[in-house]
Amino acid sequence: MKKVLLSCILTVSFFSSCAKNDEENKNIENLLTFSDEFTETNLDISKWMYRELGTKRNDAWYVKDAVSIEDGNLKISVYSKKESDGTIKHYAGMIATQGLFLQKQGYFESRIKFKTESGEWGAFWLQSPNMGKEGLSDEDAGTEIDVVEHRVVDQSGKDVSNLLSHTIHWGGYGVNHKSVNFQKNSSGIANGYHIYAVEWTENAYIFYLDGVETHRWERTNEVPISQTPEYIILSCEAHDSSWAGNIPSIGYKEGECYMLVDYVRVYLKNPYK
Repeated sequence: MKKVLLSCILTVSFFSSCAKNDEENKNIENLLTFSDEFTETNLDISKWMYRELGTKRNDAWYVKDAVSIEDGNLKISVYSKKESDGTIKHYAGMIATQGLFLQKQGYFESRIKFKTESGEWGAFWLQSPNMGKEGLSDEDAGTEIDVVEHRVVDQSGKDVSNLLSHTIHWGGYGVNHKSVNFQKNSSGIANGYHIYAVEWTENAYIFYLDGVETHRWERTNEVPISQTPEYIILSCEAHDSSWAGNIPSIGYKEGECYMLVDYVRVYLKNPYK
């Protein structure tokens, strides 16, 4: 009789647990406002546009060929080619939800693996279309929110491959530009996938690595909290003799320098609280 009773209790407990999990998953889905799991063959242009296409930014030209979908991942590459005159030209990719999806506040996360080399970096960031616009306060104009930027060396050549970096920029990119930065050594981010996220509320930016809070900036006179919708950017950039070190003299071999993005998801608020 006891065995039968125990079996019944375990059965009820199992189904109760499943029902609870289903309810939690449904609540998370209800908060979801944007997602791309990159399961299609090509980039979904209803969600993303090619940013800076055909232009040179720092030392790289932005091209479609540097963006691809491979094995359920978005791949943004940096590569180089030798021109007929003997010079080496660098290419990179950048995509954004600019003009397609913008959101004011919420929880933005992405699961990413970086394969970075000297002179270049990969990033997951948010941008305001009005940043630095005259006649608006810093909060109304919005900010640049760098959820993560990954590089392997700094300007002195020091290994920073496991350095986690979050940055907020505001005031435009001219004489009024201001920023704050947080850095922390986080063993393991140089290898494998990790989940990078920012919880953006009316009064704070709260950053996470693999679900654990890493840093926050509260709303103060020194750090404005954006009060305007912003779009998502995924990018790789190359800049010689910069904060990411020097570009190799032979450039970047195709297929050896990239960032892999498993997914991007956006919620109305932090779904894990």
